[in-house]
Amino acid sequence: MTSGPVKAIATLTLLAAAIAAGLAGLNELTAERIAVNIAESQAQTLREVLPAGRYNNVPAMDIQQRDAPRLAPDEPTTIYRARRGSQPIATAIPVDAPDGYVSNIRLLVGLDTSGVITGVRVLEHNETPGLGDRIDTAKSDWLLQFSGLSASNPEPAAWALSNESGEFDQITGATITSRAALRAIRRVLDFHAEQGSTLFGATPAADSP
Repeated sequence: MTSGPVKAIATLTLLAAAIAAGLAGLNELTAERIAVNIAESQAQTLREVLPAGRYNNVPAMDIQQRDAPRLAPDEPTTIYRARRGSQPIATAIPVDAPDGYVSNIRLLVGLDTSGVITGVRVLEHNETPGLGDRIDTAKSDWLLQFSGLSASNPEPAAWALSNESGEFDQITGATITSRAALRAIRRVLDFHAEQGSTLFGATPAADSP
């Protein structure tokens, strides 16, 4: 008399186990796909800020961790290093701009060993669509103007927006976003001027604020 209900329960149990296993497998595949997408995006951004054709290592795998409060106050900074053989070529240095209009803007700045900027790209931002979001090179070329510049070109006093007696035009309608990004890029230049000679060696002591 009870074989029917028992059989039904057993069938439902097996079905539930099969569904759970399927969902677990799907979650694992999804997590793997997300990880692959993140790695591909990271590699593409590094290619955009580092000097093409001049290095033959994998910068995403050649890193140094630095405690550098001026770049990221709450966590160590991962510095990506480009080499040709054993010769240092360039670095890609992330920097936070916590004074963005909406929230923190995170940039990646590439510099050759002499401290000349080889590229700048946005890693993360939440700036206003149609205004501050034009900091992204997919929407404007504002960040491209920094390539080829350095800590002394232009001179430090000129590293400001044009409406603040500097040499850089702001993104139209997004002065706060522009100022935050400009100051963050300048912090990377100052950091590199002081610490650049150590970036291809072992991790030294913490950077000063």
